[in-house]
Amino acid sequence: MLYCMEKSVVHQAPCTKRDAGRKLPELLAPAGSTEAFHAALAAGADAIYVGGKRFSARMHARNFTEDELAQAVAEAHAAGCRMYVTLNTLITDAELPEALEYAITLHTMGVDGILVQDPGFAAISRVVIPSLPLHASTQLFVHHEPGVAWARDHGFVRVVLAREMSLDEITAIGEEMGGNGIGLEVFIHGALCYSYSGQCLLSSVIGGRSGNRGMCAQPCRKPYQLVQRQDDRETGEPLTVVRTDGDYLLSTRDLAVYSCLDRVLCAPLTALKIEGRMRSAEYVAVVVDIYRKAMDAIANNTWVPSEEDLRDLALAFNRDFTTGYISGRSPGEVMGRQRPDNRGIPLGVIRSCHPGRNEAVVAPYEDRVPSVGDGIEILPRDGGTGFGCAIRSPPGRVPGGYRIRVSRHCSPGDRVQLTRSRSLEDRVRGILERRNDRRTPIDLDLTLTEDRFPILTGRFCTLDGRVITVTCRADFCLNPGKTSPLTRDGIRSQLTKSGETPFSVRKFSIHYPGGLFAPLAALNRFRRDFFRKAASDLQAAYRPNVDDLALCRERAKPVLARLSAGSHRAGHATIPILACYTDSPDCAKEAVAGGCQRVYFEPSVDLIPERKNRGTILQMLDAAGSIAKSTGAEIFWKWPRVTRQTFLATVSRLLPRLDRTGISGVMVESIGLAETIQKMNPALIVTGGAGLNVTNHRTADTLCPPLRGVTLSPELSGNEMQELARRIGSIPTALEVLVQGNLEAMDSEDALPALVAGKAGARMVRSSWGIRDETGRVFPLSRDSMGKTRIANAVELCLVDHIPFFSRNGISILTIDARGRTPAYVNAVAAQYRKAIAVANESPDEWDHRLGGIKEELKRRSRGGITQGHFTTDFGGYA
Repeated sequence: MLYCMEKSVVHQAPCTKRDAGRKLPELLAPAGSTEAFHAALAAGADAIYVGGKRFSARMHARNFTEDELAQAVAEAHAAGCRMYVTLNTLITDAELPEALEYAITLHTMGVDGILVQDPGFAAISRVVIPSLPLHASTQLFVHHEPGVAWARDHGFVRVVLAREMSLDEITAIGEEMGGNGIGLEVFIHGALCYSYSGQCLLSSVIGGRSGNRGMCAQPCRKPYQLVQRQDDRETGEPLTVVRTDGDYLLSTRDLAVYSCLDRVLCAPLTALKIEGRMRSAEYVAVVVDIYRKAMDAIANNTWVPSEEDLRDLALAFNRDFTTGYISGRSPGEVMGRQRPDNRGIPLGVIRSCHPGRNEAVVAPYEDRVPSVGDGIEILPRDGGTGFGCAIRSPPGRVPGGYRIRVSRHCSPGDRVQLTRSRSLEDRVRGILERRNDRRTPIDLDLTLTEDRFPILTGRFCTLDGRVITVTCRADFCLNPGKTSPLTRDGIRSQLTKSGETPFSVRKFSIHYPGGLFAPLAALNRFRRDFFRKAASDLQAAYRPNVDDLALCRERAKPVLARLSAGSHRAGHATIPILACYTDSPDCAKEAVAGGCQRVYFEPSVDLIPERKNRGTILQMLDAAGSIAKSTGAEIFWKWPRVTRQTFLATVSRLLPRLDRTGISGVMVESIGLAETIQKMNPALIVTGGAGLNVTNHRTADTLCPPLRGVTLSPELSGNEMQELARRIGSIPTALEVLVQGNLEAMDSEDALPALVAGKAGARMVRSSWGIRDETGRVFPLSRDSMGKTRIANAVELCLVDHIPFFSRNGISILTIDARGRTPAYVNAVAAQYRKAIAVANESPDEWDHRLGGIKEELKRRSRGGITQGHFTTDFGGYA
């Protein structure tokens, strides 16, 4: 089983906790094209998720036009399959009207739900289209119980949990939330992201292609070098390249929980999701078919993991498989750093090669021999680029292996991979031939009126259990038959021919005295009329009724008018205060000395194992709080972006006594935490960081209160920030902007330096580690208090030029991210920004003259140079 590195999983004991009476979770399949959609239907998906031409997190897929969507929704419902559409990107104020109109169009089609990332758009949809189910996309970054509770309280009926969560965490949340109106969905197969979904800005900061807009360029699949500084200098290139086992440091394996699927089915889950809207129809057919059969077999207690199924999953596509974090795998077992592309299946190694005859002898693994029609790839043993060739003639057996013809020279020791299988293609064809087998069962009942007019009544069930009754009266009567009266069997034969309709007749009852006659053409016409009406009623059963649509459109009118109108008030000018992120008391002290009125303190304390250093963190918070007491500055406890249940358990006992330390409040970066903190200590101010992805005024209004302020997404342009600031409904809400520092671009479970440095690397001494790309850019690495890896942009953001703009538009807090930097850097940079704020607001006539010197000093102290990021370019990203 060389294509699946986790051999032991197949032999694990099956789950014994599954409730035999519990309904199987929904098997949810991807479709990035109409061909993939039909493949998912044929393979047995319970539901399919697709994207349109905009607002989809997979904009590189072919996706669906509105006409194609309408047709697919109708086909899915006819086959007894649900249909979800993704609107799972961040949305700016300018786009909210179009997004809402699109959602109304989808509701009119009868889609069964929409997947949403943007909280503001979700809030608008809930008001205007309350009957359209909302699913929280994994892009919403829900990775703890408070996040699930927030989603439930804000109208979501389902949450797609972060892929990093373990089965134990998921089960605990499911049991806590059981019966509370929220379903849990998890990924079970497909590509994994290096970063937590919704928190990856790497593609965005490198090339302006935002993953939060569906345009990710996948820089995580590129080669990088792990580098370390020789000293604690603030600037300069790292001097040491650290050797690693593999160059693709950020590349993950592909998820495949097949081997432990029975354990996953023991969890209280609503849906199991397959990733792959960028994959082919053949991929979708194979993967869905295998999981469909496995789930059904588990439900019947007849399942045994199949090596053949694992092989076919690997042949469909694999970067090596992992059962992932959901099964408790460590980051090292999830990563696949050797290569980022399809691996195929290892067949063996080249034993000898005969260039003159274009032949090679292969020493096989486990007697694996390719067949005629298969495709193979030969990979050089030194890791260089390989080449592919087709097997056009049967391999010839030789002692210790087999002989094949190759298209070019190869060398002993080169690896041979099976990348295409004719037998798998035969399997795909068999699956796709089942496309028309899925129909809606219908029960028919034929009666006659007193004057012998036939009436055909049909009953079928919708997916939500409603019974729909269809009645059709014939336009002819049955007359006494003199020579060839109709028989019961003859009538049954004519009226149960469902043909190309979406129905299959399950039962047929007839009330017929016999001895009557009607032309067969009349019976056939009667049957066609009935099924035409039944098909229409089937589609209508899934679409909102006329009254619902009318109310929806009435509710939409004033909302669309407000969203489409110009900003309803001018920007309210303010003098912004200066804030700073730091991770040590010394840096916090220097931030205040440099002119910061607020410090967000994220202690660099190792909280692993749980509660180990609770006393130490309290001491550090006390030290930071003493700065507030002595200077009058505000000190906030900044929580790491990723706050799993272990973190929340660790800090829960600290919150009730936090205000006694002099700490004013807490900064959080994921939904639901503000409500939790307020319950534990109502005296604390809670504000939101950049991880909340605030890109429109409705998101800010939705989160505030309980948040007292939000940090605007660093992916917004100045124009988009201005529009948001002018539209926000709650003027007391503090709007904050990151203006200086290496932006947090990735948050991952991985711990890169631990690859080579053991415990010393895991500690990641401040600012000493980075990864270098092929262009020579170095992206700094750091480690948060829970051991998560943070990767920052290689270039430092610097928006000092735009301080007058921020003042004019009511941005009340300008923030420097100085985590991982020295006290000297913190003091110097804070002082330059303090000076710039003073000049902009007290001596505006001197601004142009004095800005140059300020900016030059910031550039001199920057790490990797400076950039204005997205500020001068609208958030875009759509094709």
